[in-house]
Amino acid sequence: MSDGKTANWKNFYRKWFYRYLAKKYMKGWVVLDVGSGNGFFAKSINDLVPQVIRIDKQPIDDETRGMSYELWTEPVDVVWASQFIEHVDAKDFCGWLTTVCKKRCVIITPNPSKSFWDDPEHIRPYTRTAIKTLLESHGFKIVRQIEPWPIQSHITIAEKI
Repeated sequence: MSDGKTANWKNFYRKWFYRYLAKKYMKGWVVLDVGSGNGFFAKSINDLVPQVIRIDKQPIDDETRGMSYELWTEPVDVVWASQFIEHVDAKDFCGWLTTVCKKRCVIITPNPSKSFWDDPEHIRPYTRTAIKTLLESHGFKIVRQIEPWPIQSHITIAEKI
């Protein structure tokens, strides 16, 4: 299988899975996509939620607000942070999360592996248990933790208590 076919298959699966998560955990709520990158998540679910707000320190298009997450202060229903928490101080991020997240958060982080350390932007890896402990210590209740194949990441969905 060529790289193009593999990428298309993975993107198809990611889009389907993101839509599943949005329908089950975010439908009808405003979502803040932190560290939105190319906007794949937002574009995948934009017809399922009233609004997806994209922020990224290094925006790559006009649909993304160029800002660090700490500068966002307006409360939103759901905060989505995919492949993000490993790039920042997690305790600071969770403290910020308590001020802006009204209902739920979704944290996706890569499973620790050797390739994790190939990205010089990564500060540290987080296990499922570490994410659970961080969120619970900041007033969130874990709704679900999953490691879907073939994503190579773990997903934590939590509610604000």
